[in-house]
Amino acid sequence: MSMTKTKDDEMPSNPQSYKFGPVAVFLVIAVALLPACDQSTNSEVTPTNSEVTTSCQSSTNTGNEDAAKFPPADTCGQFLPAPDYLTAGETVEACGGPWWIGPGNINKVEYRSTVLGDGSTMVEYRGKSSATVYRTEKGMNAFLDEMDTSGAASALFSADGLSVTRSWDGPNIVATGDEVEAKAFAAEGLAPIFYFETGNMTEKLEFTDSARTRIRKAELRINSAAGIHDVCAMLPQYDRR
Repeated sequence: MSMTKTKDDEMPSNPQSYKFGPVAVFLVIAVALLPACDQSTNSEVTPTNSEVTTSCQSSTNTGNEDAAKFPPADTCGQFLPAPDYLTAGETVEACGGPWWIGPGNINKVEYRSTVLGDGSTMVEYRGKSSATVYRTEKGMNAFLDEMDTSGAASALFSADGLSVTRSWDGPNIVATGDEVEAKAFAAEGLAPIFYFETGNMTEKLEFTDSARTRIRKAELRINSAAGIHDVCAMLPQYDRR
């Protein structure tokens, strides 16, 4: 478990857009260019969410794409180093104020994106990583440092853009995106920001539009997740005002 420290520097508090990286966060997307490749060289196992994969193709993203352009292009069965936009942080309103959940010193995440036969896209994440939770208000900057978030994760994007099914293995940290999602967390007895040590947890989100700007419905399943901790309760008492 991480130690609680104090930090004098003010952390970023700019608004973000919803996206689905390994820590399930809201981000502004800046996509790295992916290489073209031959699907016939793929020796990886095809994700089980669809029977057939489509031909892979290189990304046409140029670096300033918005959240509606997510998920990333098919990587032809390869796990590639995750670009910054997949592992960047988010600002969360919880525990009495805004908090920044961002990458720690360990950030060796890889991802694989697979376009499936039904038009949906599976994005998988693996590798060693850590996260740090900061108070964003100046003068109230205690933080939880270097929490292990090395559990594998995935996100299955429907072809119409109206739903995303996410999965996390522990250890990982998960945070709500809005009031709809917060209610789904509360229905399972979970805090708006929580950490779990082992097992698996899944969530299905349905959106009001294909740009995924607003969540219409959220359903969370704890599955085999264990060692669940309320991150708010882990923070210093004076920092939860």
